[in-house]
Amino acid sequence: MAKETQWFGYGSRILITTQDQRLLSAHGISHIYKLNLPAMDEALQIFCLYAFGQKFPHDGFKKLAMEFTQFAGELPLGLRVMGSYLRGMSLGEWEDALPRLRTSLDGEIGEIERTLRFSYDALSDKDKALFLHIACLFHGFRADHVKQWLANSGLDVNHGLEVLTRKSLITSNVGFLGMHSLLQQLGVDIVRKESIREPGKRQFLVDVDDIADVITDNAGTGTILGIMLNISKIEDALVVEESVFDGITNLQFLIFHHCLRDKLNFPLGLNCLPRKLRLLHWDYCPLRVWPSTFSTKFLVELIMRGSKFEKLWEGIQSLKNLKRIDLSDARSLKDIPDLSNATNLESLLLSFCTSLLEIPSSVGNCTSLKTLDLSCTSLVNLPSSICNATSLEKLRCRSLKVFPPVPEGIEELDLSDTLIEQVPPWIENLSQLRHLAMFRCWKLDNVSLSRISKMVGVSCMQITRGDKDTSRYVEVNIRWFSDFLNQWTLFDQKKKKKKKKKKKNQWTLQTDMLQICLPETVYISPLSLFFIRNDFKTIPDYIKQLPQLKQLSLYECPSLVSLPQPPDSLSSLDAENCVSLETIDGSFHNPDIRLNFLNCVKLNHEARELIQASVCKHALLPAGEVSGHFIHRATGGSITIHLKERHLPMFLKFKACLLMIDDEGDVDEEDDDYDEEVIVYGDYDTYPHSDHYKKQDTMRLSCRVDGKQNGVTTRYGSSVHILPTPRAFTDHIYVFEASFSLDQCSNPEGESELVFDFKVHDYFWVIKECGLQLLELPHVHEHD
Repeated sequence: MAKETQWFGYGSRILITTQDQRLLSAHGISHIYKLNLPAMDEALQIFCLYAFGQKFPHDGFKKLAMEFTQFAGELPLGLRVMGSYLRGMSLGEWEDALPRLRTSLDGEIGEIERTLRFSYDALSDKDKALFLHIACLFHGFRADHVKQWLANSGLDVNHGLEVLTRKSLITSNVGFLGMHSLLQQLGVDIVRKESIREPGKRQFLVDVDDIADVITDNAGTGTILGIMLNISKIEDALVVEESVFDGITNLQFLIFHHCLRDKLNFPLGLNCLPRKLRLLHWDYCPLRVWPSTFSTKFLVELIMRGSKFEKLWEGIQSLKNLKRIDLSDARSLKDIPDLSNATNLESLLLSFCTSLLEIPSSVGNCTSLKTLDLSCTSLVNLPSSICNATSLEKLRCRSLKVFPPVPEGIEELDLSDTLIEQVPPWIENLSQLRHLAMFRCWKLDNVSLSRISKMVGVSCMQITRGDKDTSRYVEVNIRWFSDFLNQWTLFDQKKKKKKKKKKKNQWTLQTDMLQICLPETVYISPLSLFFIRNDFKTIPDYIKQLPQLKQLSLYECPSLVSLPQPPDSLSSLDAENCVSLETIDGSFHNPDIRLNFLNCVKLNHEARELIQASVCKHALLPAGEVSGHFIHRATGGSITIHLKERHLPMFLKFKACLLMIDDEGDVDEEDDDYDEEVIVYGDYDTYPHSDHYKKQDTMRLSCRVDGKQNGVTTRYGSSVHILPTPRAFTDHIYVFEASFSLDQCSNPEGESELVFDFKVHDYFWVIKECGLQLLELPHVHEHD
C-alpha cells in the first residue's frame, strides 16, 4: 500500500508485522525485531483476562488454567481463543474440554486452526510434506540428523527448512528443530483427517490408541511412512503377531521410546522389518532373535539401547548410508555384524554391552568413524585395524589389557577401568589430544606418567590412583585445564573408602603424581592449583617454588594445620572450611590478593592479626574483634571521621574492617542508589568448585561514602559486595580496600567530615563493629 518511505513525514515510525521475514528483506527493511512469546506468568494473566475477566484464576481453577496456558504454548492467539471459549463454563466442563482440545483444534476453537492453516496452505507440496514430518515425528531432533534421514527423499530438505524457518513455522535453537505446540497439533490434525476411521491409511501414526489398533489388528498399509510411539503410555501389554510389519512396506521411520517396561510382546518374534527403514529407534527391544528378513540399504541410524538380542543381521550388508549405531546397555549382545561397508559410519556406541567379547577387525574400514565407545567389561582386546579409522576423535574403553596404537588425530581418549600397567608410549604422538581420562587404572605405574607432561596440547587430564585392597582404598583424581589465558589449573581431589590403617606414604603418592603430571610449561605460565578435600597437614614444598602461581585453593582440607610463606605472585588464596588451620608462616605482599579463610575457626591470634594488617584486596576470616591496626573504630555499621580545617579531598582511598555477627532479625532493605558497583568477593564464581557457592549461600553487603561540609552532603560513591555466608554462625571479619572520587568540587573553607555507612542485607547477620584506615589522606583530627 505504501511503496516509498518518502511518502511519510520526517521522524515517522512505521510498524509492519509479518510471519515471513523475506517480505521485509525484499522491501529493504533492515530493522527487524523478532517478537518473543510472553513468559509463562504473563501468558497466564492474558489467558485469565479472557477466561475470568481478571488477571488471576477463580478458586479451584488454577491448575487447569495453567494446563490450558501451557497447551496454548503462550501463543496470544491461542490464549485469547481458548480463554474466550471457556469463559463461564463450570469446572467439570473445563476438565472435559482439555483432552478433547488436545486431540483436535477444529470444532469449538476452529479459529485457531483456520488462522494457523493459512500459513500451511501457502506452502509448496514439498514444504507441506516436510512440515508434517517435523510436526508428527521430528520436533526436538537435531536438524543435521533430520537432513540425513530425509536425504534423497525428494523433499529438498535444506531449502524446505529455510522456508519453514523464514515463515516462522519452525525454529532452530542450538541446532535442534522446534515447533510451537499448536502448530504441532495442526500437523497431527491434518494427517488424522487423511483417514479418520482407518488410521492404518495415514502417513504418520503418533496417537497411542491408533497405533495399538493398527499393530494388534495388522491393519498397517503401504501409506504409513513413520510411527512414533511412547510405549510408557500403553496401559495394557499388547500381543503382536510376527507379521505386523509385513504390510507396512514403505515405513521409513520407526521410533519406539520410553520402553522401560515390556508393553509389547512378540511371542513368535518378527518375520521382517520394513526394507525402506531409514531410522530405527527401539529402546529395550524385547526381541531375542533378529528378524530373518532385513535390509540395511536405506538405514541411516540404528538406536536399540538396552535390547535383548544376541546378534544383529548375518553376513555382509550394504551400509553406505549408515551414520550412527547405538547399542548401549544391550547386555546380551555377543557379536557385532561385519562393518566392512560402513564407510560413512560416524558413531558406534557399545557401552555396558557386558557379553561382548570382541570387535570385528572390519571396524578399521569405518574411515568416517568419529566416536567409538567400547565401555564393555568383557572386552579385553582391541583390533589393530583401529589405527585405520583415521577420522576417530573420541575413544572410550574399559577393561582392556592390550592397547594397540590409535589414530594420531584423536582428540578425546578415555582409558578408565583398563588393566594397562603403563601409559602407552604412542600417546606422546597424539598431537590433537585435548582430553585424557584414566580413572581407576589400578595397575598403572606412576613412573610412566612422565610421558603425559610432554603432551602440551592436552587441556584436560583425569587420573585415579590408589591401592585397591580390603584395608585401604584411596582415590586421587587429578585434572588440569588450560583456558584461553594460558592459565593452568590442576585438581587433586581425594576420597576415602574403607580406611582402617593410615600409611605414612599417603601424601607421597599424590605428590609424585602432581609433580610428574605437571607440564613443563607451568613454570613459565600462570598457574592455578586446586586441592579439594585433601587431608594433608601442610602443602608440599614444590608448590612454594612455582614462580607463576596465581591461584591456590585448599577448599575443605580438614587436616591442614599451617600455611608457609606464599609466593608474591599469588593473587588468590582460598582456604575455606580448613577447620584445623592454626598458623600462617609469613605475610602477604601482593596488594591485589584475595584471601578467603571462611570457617577457619582455629586460626590463632597472630594469624588473624596478620591477615587484617596485610595489604590485600579482600579478606574474609573468623574473628571476634576489629584489629587495633584500624585506628578509626565505631560500634555498628556507621563511622564518621572529622577532617581538621580542610576541605573534602577529591579522591579518597580507604581500608575497611567489618565485624559481622550472627543476630537473627529484620533484613535491611537495599537503597536504590547502592548500585554503582557490584563486587563479587574473591572471584569465587570462576572457581571450578563453585557449585558450593549457591545464591542462597551468599549475602550482600553495601558500602556508601558521603562527604559533608557546611551542612551540604556530597556523594563519593557506593558499592555492593557479594560474600559467601559463614556456615558455622561464628563471628567473621571482612576486610577490603576501596576508592571513590568526589562528584563535584568542595568548598575550600570550613570544616568537613566523611561518613561511611555499611550494611549487611541478610536475615541472620549484622555488623557489630567497624574499623577504618584512611590511605593517602593526612591530617585526620578525630573519630566517633
